[in-house]
Amino acid sequence: MLFRLYLIPALGSRKVAEVTWNDLNALHRKLAHKPYQANRLLSLASKAWSLAARWGWFPRTLPNPARDHDRYPEQPRGQALDREQVARLGAALEQERSGLTSVAALRFCLLTGCRPGEALAAKWEDVDLAARVWKLPAAKTGPRAVYLGQAAVDVLSGLAKDGPWLFSGRVDGAALTSLRALWERVAERAELGQGLRLYDATRHTFATMAAELEVPRDVRQLLMGHAVSRDAHDRYVHATGVLLRAADLVAGELSKAFRDEEAPAAPVLWFRAAGSH
Repeated sequence: MLFRLYLIPALGSRKVAEVTWNDLNALHRKLAHKPYQANRLLSLASKAWSLAARWGWFPRTLPNPARDHDRYPEQPRGQALDREQVARLGAALEQERSGLTSVAALRFCLLTGCRPGEALAAKWEDVDLAARVWKLPAAKTGPRAVYLGQAAVDVLSGLAKDGPWLFSGRVDGAALTSLRALWERVAERAELGQGLRLYDATRHTFATMAAELEVPRDVRQLLMGHAVSRDAHDRYVHATGVLLRAADLVAGELSKAFRDEEAPAAPVLWFRAAGSH
């Protein structure tokens, strides 16, 4: 993917043996605003030129042109946004064109903790707004249910049902295919720092907020679609009220953070014993 996006357009017309250290250094510098991708590109190129030397496509007497470059600092993966950053993100999204489907999709990802790819593949037929449940037939860990906080339901209620997909693309009948352009635009506007992934800003932020609000660990795991013990699954499989209250709490607090409202002094929801209904 990185070769197709960056290396081939820049150097695809050159023979392998003609590519120099300076060529790859220039490409690496061109991607300075995407430090993770820039560094991964060098790693892939280093492996590719090592293989080329083994196969006789590149002289073994020449140094690997992808080695000995200064790598860019990267933000740790899995880093969640803090409350101030969520507020800046909310302000940046407010500057986008009103009614933009991709804005709604990004908000929905944050307010549910779902994976961006799951949101873009979601269909109306799998969502029960009245019950506030979204069934994912083919999630990463298998079929699962996403319990929707009221703030997430409000996002969906504002969408036009003009096709099978929750988030329709520009082509009639097709789903929105990517949030990358929007994310890069608003992340820069909100000054969130280079290299921060949409996945981290949505999914990890939801998980972190749930932990800060003292949502029990097994409830957090079920909200996020993580694997849980059979015992934990059995305790909550019928206790949807517990999961909906947790989803309400987390999504509601993130929605307040979006609007730059003050954080609560203490967690505002107490969970009953897991076996109670």
